[in-house]
Amino acid sequence: MEVWVSAPLVLAAAAAVLFYNNRETLRADGPLGQKCGAVMRRKNAVVALLCAVPVAEAAFLVSYFYYGNGVPYAVRLLCVCEWLIPVAYMDYKKRVIPNVLIVAGLGLFLAFFAVDIFVLRYEALDVLKSAGGGLLLGAGVFVLCLLVTKGGMGMGDVKLFGVLGLLLGWDGVFYVILHSAVLVAGYGAVMMLRKKMDRKTMLPIGPFAWLSMLVSVFLGL
Repeated sequence: MEVWVSAPLVLAAAAAVLFYNNRETLRADGPLGQKCGAVMRRKNAVVALLCAVPVAEAAFLVSYFYYGNGVPYAVRLLCVCEWLIPVAYMDYKKRVIPNVLIVAGLGLFLAFFAVDIFVLRYEALDVLKSAGGGLLLGAGVFVLCLLVTKGGMGMGDVKLFGVLGLLLGWDGVFYVILHSAVLVAGYGAVMMLRKKMDRKTMLPIGPFAWLSMLVSVFLGL
């Protein structure tokens, strides 16, 4: 494996080991244990965020060098991966996706749209058709989930995948939704077998969206 791929993966593995080695400290009771746990949680969060950045950059390198995508498309995937990092973090910590991050995603779409039209000379109608199809697919699937689960999903998830649809088009967001469903189902099954959650437990979708985006890129999105 090339160094530019293996180095970020090593960092990510180191972050996972750090979380695992300190799991008892994080669960410790008492004032001292709680203080140590707070310090470790902050350190682990910083390490995880620092590792997420090079992993996202590795996705760009894989897209450009391994799959031969052009620089504009590889940069688009990198920007989406980077944008999903704070989305995943906030959804994991606060169980909410702030509107400011959704607006930032819309800003990314407008920037890419301008590049497509004025730099790459794509037809505006073709770009809008792809983005509109992605919006309908991404938001539509999660609107259905919202209705079926009766509160198991939030409007933040609908907006998140709607913006992902704009950024990736209908074909791109399809694979991200597919991989998200597999990851969520797998994680949920394991946690229910371990009696850590039940069918009514709400899961933050943001982290799974980021992971599924990475999986999609590494599989050739």
